[in-house]
Parts: sequence; C-alpha cells; structure tokens
Amino acid sequence: MALQSRQTQKNTTSSSGFIPEKYRDLAYILGLIAAIIVFLSPVLFSGGSFGSSDNVASKSFTPYLEKAKQSGDFAHWNPHIFSGLPSFAALLTTGDRWYDIMSKVFFTINRGFAASFGGDVMRIAFFYMVFAAGMYLFMRTKNMERYISFFTAFAATFSTWIIIWIVIGHNTKPIALSMFPYILMCLEKLRAKFSILYSALLIVAVHILSESTHVQMMFYGVCTFGIYLLFELVSRIISKDEPLGEAPVF
Repeated sequence: MALQSRQTQKNTTSSSGFIPEKYRDLAYILGLIAAIIVFLSPVLFSGGSFGSSDNVASKSFTPYLEKAKQSGDFAHWNPHIFSGLPSFAALLTTGDRWYDIMSKVFFTINRGFAASFGGDVMRIAFFYMVFAAGMYLFMRTKNMERYISFFTAFAATFSTWIIIWIVIGHNTKPIALSMFPYILMCLEKLRAKFSILYSALLIVAVHILSESTHVQMMFYGVCTFGIYLLFELVSRIISKDEPLGEAPVF
C-alpha cells in the first residue's frame, strides 16, 4: 500500500506543472543553452570577439591556407614557421578532407549555427552548449533528478577553468571536451547492454574528439574514461553488484 501510495503521489507530481512531463528534459537543456548565451551576450550580440593572443595568432594561418586552396594543394607543410614545419602531421592545419563525412556534417552544422549570430564567438559557444546538454543527459542516464542534472551540467560548463577557454582563445579544447559526456554515456550504456546504436554513437563521439586535434585533451579523455570504468568495476565488486548490467536505482 505504501509503495502504491508513493507511486500515485509521484504520478500526480509528474502530471502537474506548467511544462508537460515529456518536454521537461528539453526545457532544462534549453535553460542551459540560454544561460550560455546570456553569459556571452556582450560579445555575441555586438559582433565582437575576444582579443586574446591565441585568437590573433590563429589568423596567421589564413594566408597559407588560402594560398594552398588556390593552388589546389593539400596543406601538408607550412614553410612560414621556423623555416618550415609539418602542418597536417602536426595537427596545425589541414586541407579539404571531403571524404570525412561525420566531420563534414558536424562542423557544417557548427558553422551554420554560428553564422546565424554573425560572429566567430558563437562557433566556440556551440561546443559549450553541446557539452552542457551532454552533461545533463549523462546525469539523467545515472538516474539523477532533473534539477540535480541541471545543476551538475551548469556547474561543469561554468567552472572557471572551462568557461575561460573561450576568452583566452583555447578554441580546440571545448571541441574535445564537448564529447566527454557523450563518450561516458555510451560507455555506460554499452557496459549495461551491448547496442549497435550506442556503439555507432560512441564511434561518432570519439571521431569528433579526435577531430578537435587537441592531443592533450584527448589524453585527458582517455584517462577520464579509463578511471571511470575502473571506478565502476571496483565499486561494483565492493558492493557485490554485477560488473555488467544496469546500475541500481536508489
């Protein structure tokens, strides 16, 4: 009777409220996106940019890439840095990789979204939005309440050392970080039960992570994913839960 009463109370609570139940997760995600836009609004809506040294220095590649494009060459070697340095092999610049379909689709969406605001800041802010949504969804897969998931995603996105990247011009770090929660979520789903869908999504997320070209962040990612899986294994051994299978709901 007590269980039935709690379930009835839960259903009554879920059905009440201004926003319908099926749209509440979306509402929380939109709230996170709105918070990012409000935070960056002084730059986003003025058409300006953050004048950091890294942002200015990155523009030095533009003449080299335009020259390579006009000549039809693939950007392998940059002769203008220290009497010449590898370009593609060093993950500095690259030519048109038309065959990389996943990358083409993802970054085309990114550029189209940024173009709607008329500034390059939104191009980077886009990855913060992807990261915030991913953190929220990952916490939801861990059976967390919506407000807890929202707070976690908000705190992760606006933590000082992460939100400052867009200001100081570390623009490839947010690309890499944006995939962390999705990789963790796919690993969690696959640990519970093998799925072709989540296997495919894991491949896409890892591919986009590598497309960030930030080797340091990739290394941090590998460490994060490994430690996460190791923690899950050890905690389940201690609690005598099955190493594989759905996490218990508390």
